[in-house]
Amino acid sequence: MFAVLLAALTLAMAQAAPTDAYRIGPYDVLQIVVPEERTDAPIVTTDALTVGPDGTVAVAYLGDVIAVGKTTAELSEEIRVGLIEAGQFVSPHVLVRVREYGADRVSVLGAVKEPGYFPFREGLAVRDAIAMAKGVQLEIAANPLARLVHRDGESVTFQLNEALRAEGAMADLLLQPGDAIIVEESAPVSVLGYVHDPGDVRVREGARLSEVLALAGGIVEPGEETFEAGRTPGDSTRITINRADGTTETVSLMGADEGTTRDDPAVFPGDVIYVPASRSEVTVLGYIKSPGVLVFRSGDRVSDVIAKAGGVIISSGIPDNILEIGDLSAIRLYRADGTELLVNLDSRVAGAGDPELLPGDSIVVPRREQTYYALGRVRVQGRHVLPPGSRVLDLYTAAGGTTTVDALPMRTTDADLANCVLARADGTQLVVDLQAIAQNPALEANVELVHGDSLWVPEADRRVIVAGYVQSPGYFQFREGDTVREVIAMAGGPTISPADSYMNDGDPRNVLIIHQDGAQETIDTTVEDLPVRPGDEIRVPYARQRVTVLGYVVRPGFVLWHEGDTVLDMIAAAGGVNTDDGDRFSAVLIRRGPEGPQFTRVDLSGAHDMDDVAFNVEVLPNDIVMVPRSDHTDWGDWLTNIRNALSITNLIGALF
Repeated sequence: MFAVLLAALTLAMAQAAPTDAYRIGPYDVLQIVVPEERTDAPIVTTDALTVGPDGTVAVAYLGDVIAVGKTTAELSEEIRVGLIEAGQFVSPHVLVRVREYGADRVSVLGAVKEPGYFPFREGLAVRDAIAMAKGVQLEIAANPLARLVHRDGESVTFQLNEALRAEGAMADLLLQPGDAIIVEESAPVSVLGYVHDPGDVRVREGARLSEVLALAGGIVEPGEETFEAGRTPGDSTRITINRADGTTETVSLMGADEGTTRDDPAVFPGDVIYVPASRSEVTVLGYIKSPGVLVFRSGDRVSDVIAKAGGVIISSGIPDNILEIGDLSAIRLYRADGTELLVNLDSRVAGAGDPELLPGDSIVVPRREQTYYALGRVRVQGRHVLPPGSRVLDLYTAAGGTTTVDALPMRTTDADLANCVLARADGTQLVVDLQAIAQNPALEANVELVHGDSLWVPEADRRVIVAGYVQSPGYFQFREGDTVREVIAMAGGPTISPADSYMNDGDPRNVLIIHQDGAQETIDTTVEDLPVRPGDEIRVPYARQRVTVLGYVVRPGFVLWHEGDTVLDMIAAAGGVNTDDGDRFSAVLIRRGPEGPQFTRVDLSGAHDMDDVAFNVEVLPNDIVMVPRSDHTDWGDWLTNIRNALSITNLIGALF
C-alpha cells in the first residue's frame, strides 16, 4: 500500500512541476506529504501551505522552514532530515509538490494603509506598488527603511524616501513576479499612568512628548474623576520616559507651553512614558474587593493598602462556573519612576517582600491562576477555577458530577468512575478511581490539583444490567474479576418480602445470564459463581415456592411452601379457617396445568388423620387453596362459579 501511495504521489508531482530545476518562490502553494512508515508513526499531510513573503512555510514538528530559492527535491531532503532529528520518524519519505504558482502577483506589507496582494504587470515600480496599497502610514512606518524580497529568497534593504521620489537611482526600481515589499513598522510608544487613555500609541519619529500625551487623551487634570474611589490628577512635573536603549529621563512639562523644547523632548519608538499621580495616593487594581485610588500614610506598605481596599477576592462567583480569586503571591507594584516590583505577600517574613509605598505607586493584584479542566462524561465540561489546595473530588463536584441515562426504573450514570484519568500539568497521567474517592475522600488517590490539570471521565465500557427481582435494578459498573453474585449484591440483592405480602421474592438459584453475543446460561448463585463480562444482562427471577390460600381463612394470601406440605398445612399457615364464616370441613385445591386449571374438592373432616393419604392431599408450588363459606349447599354450583371466575386465578398467576 505504501509503495502504491508513494508511486502515485511521485507521478503527480512529476506531472505538476514545470521543470526539475524550478525553485520555489513567495506565494507558491505547496503540498507536503509524509506517508506512514509504521503503524504507530504519525502521518504528516499538508495539502495547502502558502510560502510567505519572508520565504518560509510552517511544517508540522519543525516550525518555519525556509522554502524560497529551493527545488522541491532540496526542500524534501531538508524536511526529511529535520523529522529524523526531531525524533518523529526513523526513515521517512518526504514528498513536496507545488500546487499553485504565485508568480503572477506582488505583495505590499507592513506600515502601509491597505496591505495585501496586488496583480503584477510589466514595468511595475516600487512606488507604484506602494501607491496600490494607498501609501505609507507615516505614523507607524520606521522611516526610512523598507525591504524588497524576491522569489528566490534574496532581499534588498533600501531607502523608502528615495524609492518614492519621481527621480533618482531608486525611482525606477522595478518589481519582479512574486516580489514582496515590506515597509518596516516602528515600535509603539507606551503611555501609562494618569492619562485619559493609557496604552500604546503610534507616532511619527521625532514627535514631542506633549504630542504623544495628547494622543493618549492628555494628562488627567484636577477635579476630573477617573476612578470610583476618588478624583486623582496626573503630575506633569514628574513624567518619566524609559527609553528603548535602557536609559531613564524625568521630565517636567511646566515650561513646554512657552514654546521651548528643553522640557518637551522628542519621543522615539519603543519608549515607555509614565505620568504619576500628583498626590500621595496609590492605585489598587485587580482582584480585590474595592479597587480604586487610596490615600496612604507615610510608612504604609503594600499589605496595608490592600487591607484598606477590603482584601483580595476569595470566592466571588461569576457566570460560567468560574471563581475569581486574588493572587497575593504575584502582586505587581509599579513605581512612579517606571520601575516594576514583584511582591509576594504569601511568603513575606517580618516585612520582607512588603515594600513601603511611594506617591504615585500602582498596585495590581492578578487572579490566582488555578485553572483546571473537566472533560468527558461530566455535566459541565470545560474550564474551572478553584481555590488553591483543591483536589480531584472538588473538580469533579464543580463539574456537576457525571451525566446520567435512563436505566430500567431508575436513572444511573453512564460514566466509568473507576477508570478516570488525571492529566497533570507536567505531562504525566494518573488513573483515578472516583467511585472509591467519592465513598472515602480521605484516600491518597484524591490528590491535590496543580494549575493546568485536566480530569477525563470516560464513558463506561464495563457495565452490566441487573434486572428482575432485586432491590435496585439498573446499570452497574464492575471491576475486572467481579462476579455475578457481586453485581447482584451491588443491586441490593434479591427481593425479600414478608410472608403475608403479595410481592415476590427473588430466586438466586435460577439466575439467567444473557451475554452480549446472545449466549445464555443459568446458574445457582448459592452454590456457584461466574465472572461477568461487559454488556451482560443478569436476570433474577422470582421464587415460585409459594401457595396461595384464599377464602374464609384468618390471613388470606401467600404462604411459604415446603416439600411435603398438604392442604391442611397451608390452611394452618394462613391462620386456620375463619370459625365464624368458613367451612371447616371442605376446601378446594386449584392446580394450573397445560390444559387449564384443575379443581379438586378436599374433605377436611378426614384430613386430620395424617395416615389417611386420600384426604391429606399434598400441595405443590403455585397451587391455590380456597376455603368456602360454611352456608353453601350445592358444591356443583359453587365450583361452576369458581370456574367462571377463572380470570381471578389468571390474575393470581400473573402476580407470581
